[in-house]
Amino acid sequence: MAGLDAICQPSVRSSARALSRTGICRLPVASVRCRMLESGSFRDRILANLGREFDRLNGMLHRERCTADQRVASFLMSQLRCDETEKTEIQLPMSRVDLARCLDLATETVSRVFTRLQARNILRSQGAVSEVVDRDALSALA
Repeated sequence: MAGLDAICQPSVRSSARALSRTGICRLPVASVRCRMLESGSFRDRILANLGREFDRLNGMLHRERCTADQRVASFLMSQLRCDETEKTEIQLPMSRVDLARCLDLATETVSRVFTRLQARNILRSQGAVSEVVDRDALSALA
């Protein structure tokens, strides 16, 4: 949820970029604050979203200490968890260049990681579509 930082600050400092088709809902901060006082369930949802944002930021800090293989594996695992099914196919929401930028890696490094994952029979990749062959091995790497 982009902009939740405005609940505690006088202005919004965050931004977001959609990687795939995305819907948005604009909520004025004053209305959100008022609604949080009125509705416990609304307040709980906002706090849960804040908790997820803290987890995401903590993950970003952790990623700084990870190898390239771990960064790519973590990203792929996050894509598998997005729809909470046991799917094995991932439609990458961005190009390898954008993925490299997102993971703070060189494009060539991302390509080499994909090649290594395929050589280890963890992943099959064809363009923007990747199939996770060994989810446990990918998860262990992440």
